[in-house]
This record gives sequence, C-alpha cells and structure tokens, in this order.
Amino acid sequence: MNHRDLPRVLVAGGTGYIGGGVLKILQQQGFWVRALCRAPHRLREPSHCDDIFVGQVTRPSTLKGLCQGIDVVFSSIGTRSLRRKPTFWEVDYQGNLNLLEAAKQENVKHFIFVSVVRGSEMARLSPIAEAREKVAQAVKESGMDYTIFAPTGFFNDMAEFFFAAQKRGVIRLFGEGLGRINPLSSLDFGEEVARAILASERRNTVREVGGCETFTHRQIAELAFQSLDKEPRIYCLSPWVISLGATLLRPFNYNAYALFKFFEFIASTPDVTGEVLGWRRLEDFFANLAQGMSLVSAERALCLRRSSNQPQDSTTLKAVEVSSQVSQLAKTKLRARFEQFAQLRAKYGTAKAIEMLREGLPERQKTLMNPFIALVPLAEGFRRSIPIFEQLGMEMEVVDLSNQGKDGVLEIQRVCPYRELAAEFGLSSPCQITCDLEVEAIQQAFPDLKGRILSKLARGDCVCLFKYEREVNSTASHDGK
Repeated sequence: MNHRDLPRVLVAGGTGYIGGGVLKILQQQGFWVRALCRAPHRLREPSHCDDIFVGQVTRPSTLKGLCQGIDVVFSSIGTRSLRRKPTFWEVDYQGNLNLLEAAKQENVKHFIFVSVVRGSEMARLSPIAEAREKVAQAVKESGMDYTIFAPTGFFNDMAEFFFAAQKRGVIRLFGEGLGRINPLSSLDFGEEVARAILASERRNTVREVGGCETFTHRQIAELAFQSLDKEPRIYCLSPWVISLGATLLRPFNYNAYALFKFFEFIASTPDVTGEVLGWRRLEDFFANLAQGMSLVSAERALCLRRSSNQPQDSTTLKAVEVSSQVSQLAKTKLRARFEQFAQLRAKYGTAKAIEMLREGLPERQKTLMNPFIALVPLAEGFRRSIPIFEQLGMEMEVVDLSNQGKDGVLEIQRVCPYRELAAEFGLSSPCQITCDLEVEAIQQAFPDLKGRILSKLARGDCVCLFKYEREVNSTASHDGK
C-alpha cells in the first residue's frame, strides 16, 4: 500500500496538542501528510509528516502553494494565550479564513475544522466561540465537502486540574463543580478524523464529540489528587467571580477576557457532553503525568491494553466492566442476537433460525467493515478496529501476513465474550450463530476477500484465529472514500 491510494492531507495546527495527535494517527494509518508550521523546530515529532510547509496563517502571502496537491485540509488553528497579541480574531478567525481561501484556490475537496462545543449557545457569551462559529459557517458555505467537529474538551485541558493539584495542592472550582463533561484524547480524535476522511457518510456534518468517560468537574479534580496519591483539597468559588474577572480584564487584555468568558460558559453549563468516541481513559493519562511525563508523552504512552487495575478475568461477558455508552450498547447487541436466535428456534427450529439470522448480515458487515479496510492494508484496517472488539470484552491482536502479492492478516482473539451467553441459551458453542455467520457474511460482502477460521476458543483451542487475505491491488477497490 502506498500513499497514492489515500487522500493527501494538510494538517494546520500540528504543533499543538490536538493537531499533533491527528498527525500521529494519520501517519500511522498510511496517509501522506503535510504539516503547516511557523518554524520546523516547533513540530515535536517531524517524522509524523511527509512534508513541512513553513508559513503563517495570519500572513496570506506566506501560504502560496500550501494546498497544492492536497485533497483534505484539517485545521485546529487557534490561540489560547493570555498574551494580548496576536488576538484570537487574528488567529482563530482570520487565520482560518485565510487557510480556507488557500484551500479553495487549489480546489481542495474536503475541509475539516475544529470548532467548540455548544458553539451557537456559547457564541452569545464568548468571543472565542463567536469567532470559530463564524469560520464554521464559512466552511459550510465554501462549496467543499466539510466536517466540523465541536469537541467537549481534551485531555490537555483536564491537565490543568492535575497541575493545580500537583503544584499548589489545591483545586478551585467555579460553582459546585457538578457540570458534566466527557473529555477526549487527541489520539481518539485523530482516529475519528481518519474515519471522516475515508467515509463519505461522515462528510457535510457538524458533530459534538467527546471521550468514552463522563465526569463532573469535581470528579476530575478528585481523580487528579488520586493520581498523585494526595488528599483532595477542593474549594468552590461563586460563578460571579469569573464573570467579574472577565469584566475587569476586558479593557486591558481582550484575549484574557475572551478566555474567561469561555470558562464561564463551561462552568455554568450543566452538561457539555458529546457523542462518545474512542477508548482512552483520563485516569491513565493522569497516571502518566504523575510519572513525570510531559503532556505529549503522557498522551502517546496511552496503550491499547486495559489498565492493570481493570478485571483480568474477562472470559465472560459479565466479567467485562464497561464504562461508556458505546460499551453498554455493544453488550446489549451481543445478548440481542442470542435472544433473537432463541425466539426463532422456538418457532421454526434450529436450521431455519440460523438461516434467518443470515438475512441482511452481509450488508451490515459491509457497512461496518468498509470504513476500516477500504483503501488500506488489511492489517492496518484490523488494527483500527481493535477498540471496537475491546468494547465487546475481547482481547485482540493483529499479525500482518502480507506476502508475494497477497494482502493478508491474522486476527487473534484471546477472549470470547459469547461463551457464557451460549450456555445460558442452551448452545454447546456460540460459533454457529456468531463467528461462523460473520466470516461467511464478510466473504459475501467483499467478494475479493477470503476468510477462514483456523481455531476456536469456544471449542477448546487456546485462542480464536481468523485468517483473511486478498490480492494486493484490491486494497483500493472498495467504495470507501
């Protein structure tokens, strides 16, 4: 698989926390990526991009040729500095409009922009939100395909709780700290950006997104102290304090005023949660910070395995502890298939029940799998799907078997969450209504893809092994974009 098979992406904002995470994920997934930055040394990990373009979004004359050969532009450009210059109107607003114009001049196909959660509501209070909402509207009217993300907040924002607990030993909350938020890892966000690039159904959408866990502000403060093994010292300030501070700052430092109004909205809004993405946990991020890692290192160290404090005996569905709405939904769907089978079996018999379960399954498998395996090698696509299997209670590994013109992958599953359900519904093995049907359906959904089950944990083997392969030139043949 080479870069020619994937869209070429420009990342603006790659020197920051959000853009840096996006850069890393896109590079891992095989995209050709150009990074825009004011100076090459500002990129923490230059190896995550194929080309570095030196320019400033606030100076349009420096952007000539920036989008040449680019299919997709991603922008998280913005300033959150308390310094008076440059202003957020110069960076968040005009800088992104300059970037948008550069993209239009080169006929870029797709523009991805990072706005703010509850943007239309917040714009009435916070000038930062107003600026970014104006850009979002311009993107929608640009004539290009667009994807606008409105994140609830990122792990680096939550790190302010950690550093307050670490350096001052005290965390001060505005109000009672009961507002709810589901903060997001930049790597989880990067994976969703990659999906938005490849999947046409994710285009021309505005999505409020967050992470897999929901907290109150007080709970995040408590988690920060817990990660440092310190007794919590949390104090509440009346919300009028931040409002007064913003008013006093406005004549002297408009950037600081805008930030205070931003925080005022977040502190006074009961719920700023968004669509659940990803699987990375804030507790693990704080634990990495407690070991002395930087923000970037703490983020990059988040691993695919469950934390050591999570249950190790996960051989049954009941043993899998799920904290996100996505995991709960997955758990419900697992049981639903067995309940459906039991009802059909009672009415029509086993053979007919299995035949009825086949109906529509190839179409569903194509909808599920195509965003993962279209335009990328099978091993890379299956690695992208690991978080989904983890939410089902499985432990998955992927081995690249590509060789001699074949694109091949070995999928290893060490845990089967179906076994207890099978026993509950009177089946000796779950395979006949789960894996056997799914592998069969995948081959029907993707005629160029051959699949085999090499071993079955549910029948006594040590692991489940699934082998898939296709011709190398078929990696770009599916209809994902």
